[in-house]
Amino acid sequence: MDDHSAERRFNDIDRRLRKIEQYMMWGTIMGGVRLLLLAIPLVLALIYIPPFVRTAVPYIAPYLEALRQHKF
Repeated sequence: MDDHSAERRFNDIDRRLRKIEQYMMWGTIMGGVRLLLLAIPLVLALIYIPPFVRTAVPYIAPYLEALRQHKF
């Protein structure tokens, strides 16, 4: 094997390795984005739902009481 073909093989392996590294990097970034897309709505729900429920309970309390007294 001459130096030219060894260099060509090295360049080919180097190119493939860079593609693999790039693929893994983007996979890591997209995994973080997916995590944020899940976590942000959950955190916002924990912040905004309790006050909403507190203001809605007086309006639905009569219906809840009627359901509690009704025998199925």
